[in-house]
Amino acid sequence: MPRELLAIGVGDYDQNRVFRRLPKAASDVALMAACFGNSLPEESRFHSQIMIDPKADEATEAIEEILEKLDANSVFILYFAGHAIQERGNKRQWLLCKNALRCFANGVAGTGAISSVYINSSLERRGKGKIFIIIDACRDDPTYDRGLGVELTGMDQFGNVERTVTHKRPESQEDDAEYQSEIFTLYACQPGKRARDGALAGALNSVVLNRVKKGAEVRLDDALFADLTKLVQEFNPDQKPCKSTTTTDFVLVPGARKSSDAETTAAGPKPSVPESQSPPSRRRPSAPELTSSANAALQLGNYKEAERLALAALELDGSFGRAIWVRDEARRRREEQEARDRRSRELDEALNEGWLSLSRGDAAKALELVEIVLKERPTDGVATELKRQAEAALESSGAMKWSASTRRKAGTRQTLEIGSEEYGFCWIPAGEFDMGSPSSEEERDDDETLHHVKLTKGFWMLETPVTQSLYEEVMKENPSHFKGGNLPVECVSWDEANEFCEELTKRLPSGLRASLPTEAQWEYSCRAGTKTAFSFGNELNGDQANCDGNYPYGSSRKGKYLEKTSPVKSYDPNACGLYDMHGNVWEWVLDYYGDYPTGTVVDPKGPDTASLRVVRGGSWYSYARYCRSASRDWNSPVIRYGILGFRFLLSCD
Repeated sequence: MPRELLAIGVGDYDQNRVFRRLPKAASDVALMAACFGNSLPEESRFHSQIMIDPKADEATEAIEEILEKLDANSVFILYFAGHAIQERGNKRQWLLCKNALRCFANGVAGTGAISSVYINSSLERRGKGKIFIIIDACRDDPTYDRGLGVELTGMDQFGNVERTVTHKRPESQEDDAEYQSEIFTLYACQPGKRARDGALAGALNSVVLNRVKKGAEVRLDDALFADLTKLVQEFNPDQKPCKSTTTTDFVLVPGARKSSDAETTAAGPKPSVPESQSPPSRRRPSAPELTSSANAALQLGNYKEAERLALAALELDGSFGRAIWVRDEARRRREEQEARDRRSRELDEALNEGWLSLSRGDAAKALELVEIVLKERPTDGVATELKRQAEAALESSGAMKWSASTRRKAGTRQTLEIGSEEYGFCWIPAGEFDMGSPSSEEERDDDETLHHVKLTKGFWMLETPVTQSLYEEVMKENPSHFKGGNLPVECVSWDEANEFCEELTKRLPSGLRASLPTEAQWEYSCRAGTKTAFSFGNELNGDQANCDGNYPYGSSRKGKYLEKTSPVKSYDPNACGLYDMHGNVWEWVLDYYGDYPTGTVVDPKGPDTASLRVVRGGSWYSYARYCRSASRDWNSPVIRYGILGFRFLLSCD
């Protein structure tokens, strides 16, 4: 009685920019070969043939060769691990082999896909005996939701567009028992869903071997399917296998023990066997044997099963060193794999969200998301295509020149026309710095705790505080006490500054947004790479910035005190090209006021809620110490003073 297993695993694709690598495909195939080979009693073992990364014609030829061997008593297992595509609105599934090419928007289709219609019709037409098909693959389109796919229609069993293949059993053979086969098809997941690498193979291996160890038959019935589903969902809670069958009685592996129903024959009760002739009871595996099986599972990447077997070995011998090592190593690798899988899912979700954002017209958001993906997957072809399309959309909208994805030097200047005037913005690249002040800095305050900050995104900072001309252009009013178009606007509350940003955003190119800087963004821009009290050094007396020079810092020499605001750009800019970061007017920032953290933080935004908002930079009325880069102050968000102004930044998000 021929018992054949053909295990096909495709992990590396010629089109690796379209189809991501599946590192577990080969190990899943090896696991199936072991499961239905040496793991079974000798009389029940399958003759195994393994194919790693075959082309479609090679895989089809192997299937055809096995079909020639089958007879009415045969059992044939066909296992496939790799990428697959489930047609939308159609039950047909395409198994993608190494040479698979995707249908793209230009209508070009290639070879490399085996149709489930071809497999089923071939088995029905020529297959004999019992046939178990295992499709260990996703049942969605691995490229469609990433913007590369179109519907698959009109393709033959090899994926060619021009040919139509229909398989029909010859009329003379329709009722011939020689051609009758029982087919049980097991899918790794539901239609339209995704499967996790290794989940089905690992679960099936455990279910089969568990029954074999107990001497029970392996029957493809509801009980086995329920056990299998439970184990798969331990690997991946979002994955649920499904099945399709033409039979209700499919014994894959005969049992070593007879069921109680078989103890009685038509001639009456089966004669009892003398105790001396009774078959020996099954011996429980020893700790070394269990550890050996655990190590094999570990090498195949089935970490959960390896951990389970190692724990079973330790129940027999708690000090068995090899079992302890396998347990710990399996646990470590499982946790690492789970972390990688979680991150992979997060990146997949980011990529999918990027395509959705692009389809909604938010190219800036799409570009932001795809940059995250490409940072970890620099060769991802789908992400590269999304980036190209997002950049093209931004270019056409006029927002591309502001994109954070373009590499620029710190301080690169661009202008934006608002009303009848142009305003300059300076590029502040992503980076990290020490925020706050060291304990050695003179006249520091207790709320300046030194801590490390990482900013992951660059932005465009307005090169001056908002002028009265700009404020009046956007808000149609000028609340300032000191009047002058080129003077910084003051007597502005935090609420009004935020409203200004919202109104201005409505007038900007699509994808470009104006907002107040966070406190970290403000100090990072102010310092411009310096660690001194001011961006220009450790002294200020009113000559380098507009403050009360009667109270200098770092020097006893007094300087100017203008007693009013000064025109923007009256003093030298810092290394990033920004003017008036020290003195002139206090500048509102986005954050609520609160204590700094003590450790490293990424893109901080201050407390979630509080009653006061932060202002930075000092003013014309301030002592020099309050104009330091690290100095902080606060006010109610509704307060207006002749010392309170703001500046904003532009970002593509």
